[in-house]
Amino acid sequence: LSLTEFFLSGSDRIPAYGLEHFQFCIVDPQVENPDELHLVANTCHHILFLPKYSNKRILKKKLLYAIEHNESFGVS
Repeated sequence: LSLTEFFLSGSDRIPAYGLEHFQFCIVDPQVENPDELHLVANTCHHILFLPKYSNKRILKKKLLYAIEHNESFGVS
């Protein structure tokens, strides 16, 4: 799995229904100061809460942080 799929699913395993059916939606949490928030994934419902950051640099920084500090539910 890619790191993004790992972050969105909460698991290091390929879903039983296969990756071709893995879908998720992106939701803007519509907060007052989006640059202060990290993005969040609801792994049960495959929702990525992605604030509207003020620039691409902040988006990249927050996305990389979220992926690198992800905690999974996978079983080794």
